[in-house]
Amino acid sequence: MTRLLVLASLLLATTTFAQDLSGFEKLLLPVEPFVLVTGAARTEFTTRLDTASPGRFRYYFGGPGDIQVFDPTRLLPAPVISPSQPRSEIGRLLYVEKSAVNDVSMQLTLTSRPAGEPAHTARVDSLPVVRERDFRTGPIAFANVPYSYVYLTEDIIRPAYAQYRHQLRIYDVDLRGDAAVRIRIFDRNAGGSLVKEAIIPLDGRNGGDPSYPFYANLDLDAFFNGCRPFSLHTPCVGTDTRIELLPVTEGLHYWAFVTLTNNFTQEVTALLP
Repeated sequence: MTRLLVLASLLLATTTFAQDLSGFEKLLLPVEPFVLVTGAARTEFTTRLDTASPGRFRYYFGGPGDIQVFDPTRLLPAPVISPSQPRSEIGRLLYVEKSAVNDVSMQLTLTSRPAGEPAHTARVDSLPVVRERDFRTGPIAFANVPYSYVYLTEDIIRPAYAQYRHQLRIYDVDLRGDAAVRIRIFDRNAGGSLVKEAIIPLDGRNGGDPSYPFYANLDLDAFFNGCRPFSLHTPCVGTDTRIELLPVTEGLHYWAFVTLTNNFTQEVTALLP
């Protein structure tokens, strides 16, 4: 009977603590770990999160009130993964107890493997795990985002192929849902002139619990045409741009990054603020 009372007390304490995440620090995972995504040209993108810590720590990563424990002394430590649905390739917020967060190390990797290619040709890239102290309240600038074009033939009139496709992800880590950010694109090849401007609402969300941030996922190639005609023989000349973000919602904490995916190799490069 005593053991049952102790167990009931522990369960009650866990439930109560799970409802209050004030003792936890937010960490943004820009792409959710352990999710398989099939992209352009049937390229497989997989993600993985590896964690190291000198001791046990508690964390929250989704669910109605599930506080879990990472124990590095186990032969196979419990991975920090989400027990809840829906899965989200956009990104998630991981909550780690503040008393342990400074001793926790995490490595988030993204592997891209073109369709039909052997495993040894896969490309592994590192993505940041963004700590709460690195969330931004002011402007974010990506100093040089290239829009490059490739000519694959030597014909008199050569078709141009975009070397990269560009994606911008912006995260409202305050979970406000009513926030917005102004985006401005400057053409660095034309004296840094402003060529595109808009206000982007951060109103996307893939789940309802605190691990799902609000976000905007902007296809920069649909938003901005980087082609600069030069001649009949060279219909597109690439340009270098500067992309700036500025919150229009007072007091907003947010984060953003740009990805360049090579249209020929499917390799992903992340541009960080």
